[in-house]
Amino acid sequence: MKKKKTISYAGLGQRKNKIFVYRKQKTVEGVHIAKGKVSSFEIFDLQGIGLALRQALADYQVGLPAVPDRPDGAWPELFIAAGVRNWTEYGQGAKSVSAKLQDRVITLMPWKNIGGRARFDPLEGLDHTIPEGVSNGELGAAVIATFDDAR
Repeated sequence: MKKKKTISYAGLGQRKNKIFVYRKQKTVEGVHIAKGKVSSFEIFDLQGIGLALRQALADYQVGLPAVPDRPDGAWPELFIAAGVRNWTEYGQGAKSVSAKLQDRVITLMPWKNIGGRARFDPLEGLDHTIPEGVSNGELGAAVIATFDDAR
């Protein structure tokens, strides 16, 4: 019997000199939301960022109940960690990176902040890939390099 391939996702945000790492959860509707603990780090804490990203990818889950009608209601942990009240406030100066773990390779994709209610679009072709087995510090450094490409 063939083993089903698994793919895990996590998200990262940056506001000023803080990096936020959060696990993504997929709802029954197919929408990814931040759910659970959001870890916050100073930009220079590469070990902590790398370790938190590994944990977020390991905690990925599918099949959560539907999201609330209000989009802001799906992200309270992120807003609390960032010290903001809503998407509009969070998006002011924020950068975003998504992480995907598939076939023992972590792909980091930078996103472009297009304004408004923290709307982000992927920056295709600027992905950073790194083997899953690198050290936490190397993974954290790859995250920072990917944030350098985010806009």
